[in-house]
Amino acid sequence: MYKIIMVVLIVIASLISTAYADTKKWDKTEKIMAATYIVLHVADITQTLDGVSNYDLIEANPVANWALEQGGNAGLCLFGVATACGVLYMTDLIDNHKWRKWFLGGAMGLKVGVIINNHSLGCRVGGAF
Repeated sequence: MYKIIMVVLIVIASLISTAYADTKKWDKTEKIMAATYIVLHVADITQTLDGVSNYDLIEANPVANWALEQGGNAGLCLFGVATACGVLYMTDLIDNHKWRKWFLGGAMGLKVGVIINNHSLGCRVGGAF
C-alpha cells in the first residue's frame, strides 16, 4: 500500500510542479536541483512513515503531525505533495538564476539534515514498505 502511495506522490508532485512552475526559463542545473529536492522530499516522507508506524515516533513538525493525525498516512503524503509544490512554486517566483540556485540549494540542505536526523533515530527510507 505504501509503495502505491509513494509512487502516486512522486507522480503528482512531478506533474503539479511542472504545471505550476514555468520550468522553461530554468537552466539544466536548476531542473536537476528541483528533481533532487523532490527525491529528498520523498525520502523524508518515507522515513517519517517508517518512524511513526514502526517506532511510535512523533513527527516534530507540528503541521505534518496534524496532517498525520487527521488523515493518517494519506494525510501525511498529501501534506508532502503540498510542501513540495509550495517550494517549487516559490522557486519559480525567483527570477534571478543565481538566487534560484541558492534557494534550491538551501532547501536541499535542509532536507539532507532532516534525513540524517531521521536516520539517526532509526528511521529508514525503505522501512515503511
